[in-house]
Amino acid sequence: MPIQSLTTKQHKELVAQALEFATKLQEQVQDSISARERRFYYKMQHIIENPEYKALFIELLDSSVHTKDMAHNFELIKRILSRYEFGEFFTSYEKVLLFVFLQVGRYAPSLSVPLFIQQIRKDSSLMLAFGAPESSANSATYYFIAKRALSTAIIHDNIKLCKRALESRHITHISIKPSAFFIWLWGGDYARMQGDLAQSLQELFAYARAQQHSQGVPKVITLDMEEHQFLELSVNAFMEALSGYGEIEAGIALQAYVPESYSYLERLCAYAKDRVDSGGKPVYIRLVKGANMQAQKLYASQHNVALPIFSQKLHTDANYKKMLHYVMDSTRYRFIKLGVASHNVFELAYAYTLIQHCVEPEYREHFVFEMSMGISMQASRILGAYHKLMLYTPVCDDKSFKDAIAYLLRRLDENTSEENFMRNYYAMRVGDESWQKQEAMFMESLAYIPQVSSAPICQRDNSSEACLQASIYEMDTDFFAQATYHKFAQALAQALPQARIQASFGASVENDEQAQIISSFDGQSALGEVVFASAFDEKALLAPYSPVENLSAVFSKAAESLQARRGEIIKLATLESGKVPMETDMELSELITLLRFYPASLRDLCTKHPQVSLQPKGRGLVVGSAHSHLSVVFSAVLASLACGNQVVFKPSSLVVCSSFVVCECLWGAGIGRNVLCFMPMRRDRFQQALAQMPEDFFAFAVGFGQARSMESIALSQPNLLAHTIGFNAMIVTKFADYDQAIAHAVSSAFFYGGVGLRKLSVLIVEQGVFDDESFRQRLLECANSLRYGSPLELDNALGVVLDKKAREKLEKLQGTKLESSSPYMGANIIYTTPDGLQAMEWHLPVLYVIKAADLAHAIELANTMSGDICALESLDEDEWGYFHSNAKASTLLINEPTIHTASAQIISAPIGSLMRKIGAKNDILQFVRCVQNAPDDNLATSIIEPKFKRLLESGELGEERERILHNALLQAKSYVYYRNAEFNVSHDYALEYGKKHLLSYEAVRVVAYRVSIGDSLQDMLGVIIGAQACKAKLIVSFEEINEELEFLRQNLASLGLLAELVQESRDSFLARIHASQMVRYHANPSPSDPIYKTAVIHRKPVVYAKPFANGRFELLGYYKERVLSVAHHRYGVFAENKLAKLLG
Repeated sequence: MPIQSLTTKQHKELVAQALEFATKLQEQVQDSISARERRFYYKMQHIIENPEYKALFIELLDSSVHTKDMAHNFELIKRILSRYEFGEFFTSYEKVLLFVFLQVGRYAPSLSVPLFIQQIRKDSSLMLAFGAPESSANSATYYFIAKRALSTAIIHDNIKLCKRALESRHITHISIKPSAFFIWLWGGDYARMQGDLAQSLQELFAYARAQQHSQGVPKVITLDMEEHQFLELSVNAFMEALSGYGEIEAGIALQAYVPESYSYLERLCAYAKDRVDSGGKPVYIRLVKGANMQAQKLYASQHNVALPIFSQKLHTDANYKKMLHYVMDSTRYRFIKLGVASHNVFELAYAYTLIQHCVEPEYREHFVFEMSMGISMQASRILGAYHKLMLYTPVCDDKSFKDAIAYLLRRLDENTSEENFMRNYYAMRVGDESWQKQEAMFMESLAYIPQVSSAPICQRDNSSEACLQASIYEMDTDFFAQATYHKFAQALAQALPQARIQASFGASVENDEQAQIISSFDGQSALGEVVFASAFDEKALLAPYSPVENLSAVFSKAAESLQARRGEIIKLATLESGKVPMETDMELSELITLLRFYPASLRDLCTKHPQVSLQPKGRGLVVGSAHSHLSVVFSAVLASLACGNQVVFKPSSLVVCSSFVVCECLWGAGIGRNVLCFMPMRRDRFQQALAQMPEDFFAFAVGFGQARSMESIALSQPNLLAHTIGFNAMIVTKFADYDQAIAHAVSSAFFYGGVGLRKLSVLIVEQGVFDDESFRQRLLECANSLRYGSPLELDNALGVVLDKKAREKLEKLQGTKLESSSPYMGANIIYTTPDGLQAMEWHLPVLYVIKAADLAHAIELANTMSGDICALESLDEDEWGYFHSNAKASTLLINEPTIHTASAQIISAPIGSLMRKIGAKNDILQFVRCVQNAPDDNLATSIIEPKFKRLLESGELGEERERILHNALLQAKSYVYYRNAEFNVSHDYALEYGKKHLLSYEAVRVVAYRVSIGDSLQDMLGVIIGAQACKAKLIVSFEEINEELEFLRQNLASLGLLAELVQESRDSFLARIHASQMVRYHANPSPSDPIYKTAVIHRKPVVYAKPFANGRFELLGYYKERVLSVAHHRYGVFAENKLAKLLG
């Protein structure tokens, strides 16, 4: 009788029978556990009770396939073992072996390490088979663990691996994973990824059909399921590929912890019916609960989306039964074969009972139980006596063992999670507390079936109101979704109106006949025309303006407008500059995030510091670049507007159209055109206009470009805060995961057109890795697998035009003529020497690879680069610590790509000579003027306090100086408090699962302070106390001694203050600037002032504001911000012990 026809009473009776059968199974299982299995379960129980043992086990497995250099492997294993307390994880015999290994093995690593590896693999042999089977096993499904595809070469190798398996008469069923058969690294084109996967599957289906005919035995291929983002792609590719192969069986797995799996089950059942009705064989569906929880949490956190799977086991279990019930209908199981995969005896007993009572006898063979090798082997043997059972048997070789570790971890995570049946399985007895708890959970999930939803949890519609209000961080676009592909394709096909663009306010405009046609990047189409400004209209810009009111509401409305015009902006940016759509989409996500972040950041600072008013600075100039023009460039615009400033925005002429549309969104939201002044201007006119501006015209300026191109602006605008472009580096050591390093290097160097602030320019490879031919070959294959061509085609990762000038540069770099006739440029890898880097071309998609003797040498080389990012690929925490202590870049990444696709990582964006990080809490403070309205409440004891009090109580100072010293003491106490609470600690603002994005501070070592006219004793004391609080060496330079300086000279020591007072000429002070890290000078910024001019030439920051009483704001001038971003997970195991050592 179909389950849908059962009455409530009949169903209850079947459930009672299932519970009775579950009890019988469990009792038989407990009586038949072998001695070997008991030892394995003993070790598993210790892993459950102590998660550190799981980390140890995984790290040891990982080290066993690290490199071919056994001496290196020995060193790595030794380091791993030294970090853990073994406890009861190892048996006494194993501890003896370890002692011998550590004491003797180092003398002969070529012998000791293979023996160690053999022992470690022996521990995993119950769950993993090494090498293809050599005997018949008709009741087994062999899961061939293949490498994830980073290149077409890996795909070909994986296909060969599966074909060899199909050639064996001993193998009738194999399982494969989707990510082994399409290049998932570049996710910009859904259609291409689905097509590649379908093409690989078709090749395997054709080969399976041929082998089935020649051998006379069935050959069944099942596509396993991986991460949620692969679900739609995998199902569609499977159905596309299987059409035309009706004479073979094939299957696909569905995960019950994904809500929409039920909907895909309905689709697959309809597809199977059509297939069988057309003379084909049924479709096999493996029903599993899912074992990728950690990976899903990592993905959701990284891409700032909701967890796309059920977070409660109750919902997963209910959906599992709901899907089982759906197939238990004769209108479906005639066309479907179902693999019921579980180790929970309640689920197995329930399914068995339903099969016996609800399925017609001739179709009961359409239902198969599946259990994994090594997990409850005795249960599989016993259940197999009642009904057909397939043993899911993972198979790997040395090449794929690292991928097998990920499989093992999923099994361990699944089996050791809090509510999992297997967690207490090894000690569970019928009737005990654990058994009763599992029975209650089983019954509760049955009752919940009507309530479980099949609707997707994670609907990534960026334009929805819920999305816009849900979080500060904007969601990434889901490029693994078919709907996204169609949406982007429609946007790129959409006709754009011809725009006429001119300055919005505050400009002298050229004559109309001088309007310039805006052409597309390839010169094939006109996008509109622009009337360039010829000069700044001083009178208009100096007119009063009203700052933005209701900031959050205005910025929120602007975000909605940007979402509505997302497609238009993406196409404009693509046509203007050749940016691939995925790059523009990422920048838009970051821009929308900043629209939410800056008002929130301002509110947070005002709430925490009510004694301080944050007032507008005045008028500012933002000079744009074509690189990261929607995120990094507009960050300065938005931060300035958020603080109530007027902004004159000069965009790059290469992206004037898309920049104008963003400004239109801001104007439409309520920002006045006289507050955000759009000022397109040719470079030559801009330089002239800048040189002719009055010295006090702009309160500040913000620029963006290469350091040398910013100097001309800085010389005329000494307040310049510059986002500079440099050469970012990544270091790969012998302790790196080579595949991960290759993926990170290629994505960082070539994604988003191979240019931009975050682009990786130089890969510094340790000699042992550099000499590995396999590493070099895989790096080249991965880079060559990136498609390139027109950026209007979504499958292209690179859309850089190979014009005559670029071709000549590339041929000069490579030392050979280019054979390709393509008008576009692909990924290029050039091996060179440190000296060869002198000829680096930043604007080309080129990754330069150089060799380093060791990590110290690699960091030494990286420190000579001008970039703000330095990344390290290494699994060794000792190398992490050395890297953190010695690398000089402002953004340090460990096991992370330099390019982040998630807007949540804005904190890690480098900002060149600007001392603050975009998206960090201090970014907004560059655009405000702080006013102290009342003394700060946050005070701490200062070491100088007793000496100050002694002098204050002496009665020798007079009322005015007593007031000055009293205020100075309050300053000192505020400075000490914030030094300890803010500047001496790390702050994780991003709070990303499995990663740390830590903002920390590095104090300047030497400060050169030039006393200027108008500096009071209060000012001088503030500078001295601030430098001393930060432990910076301070030189106080002055032309002539005055009463205040004489007081300092006489009382410096008695006040407990440290500073070097130097009477010298201005020229002598100018000579000091290059050796200092910061200049303190309180005269109004002026391009004619030699001190400001010299500081610009030597690229030294100048603090011109007088000392502030609140240490939170004052001490910022004495610190440089640094970001350390660490991916501290490995196969989902969180290495908190590594972080503790690194940050300690």
